[in-house]
Amino acid sequence: MIFIQTNNKRAEKRLAAAVLTIITLISSGCMTAKPPQEFLGNYKVALPSSDEFHVCSRFGCDNITQIRYSQDQWQQLQAIFVPPSTDSLEERQRIGTAIGLMEQFTGKLANTYNDQAKNDGWLAGGSQLDCIAESANTTVALMQLQQRGWLRFHDILYPSHRGLLSLQAPHNAATIKDRQNGASYVVDSWFFANGVEPTIVTTERWKSGYDPN
Repeated sequence: MIFIQTNNKRAEKRLAAAVLTIITLISSGCMTAKPPQEFLGNYKVALPSSDEFHVCSRFGCDNITQIRYSQDQWQQLQAIFVPPSTDSLEERQRIGTAIGLMEQFTGKLANTYNDQAKNDGWLAGGSQLDCIAESANTTVALMQLQQRGWLRFHDILYPSHRGLLSLQAPHNAATIKDRQNGASYVVDSWFFANGVEPTIVTTERWKSGYDPN
């Protein structure tokens, strides 16, 4: 049993979110075959089905914000995938560029523009995002790219995790599968501040403890 004693309500919520993150990562250890929609559902994030969509705007996905991109913003994203990618490697590079740009757009609309690398801004509160929030937002972004037909060589998977069972700090990341070679890759935006392109590496390498820094 875990006892949390504090007089700070905000601190209580953050600690509770951290505990939920650990429990989720442990319990999902053998469930990566689940569809990504189930991960979003765990945090009450609606599936993107129109130009308006939901994103996590606080640590632990404790707050969800509905936003809408402008037509110009969608055109900027579309330009990244024109002409279409010729192979999966090129498409992953474009995915990284698109996710970074989407974070910039989302940061201004959901007030997460000051999100710092990793959990560096956690004590400051506000709109700092942890790996759960980052994984959910990146999964939503990937779904939007897929819905618009811009992904030709990848499918979206349930986010990957590494953690206590492998003697590492709990961590989560959005994940895609290469249709050409069957390999899976994490799209991890948690390592960097808002708007910086995510790191994209094989899930196997990531699970071994990979850190781009």
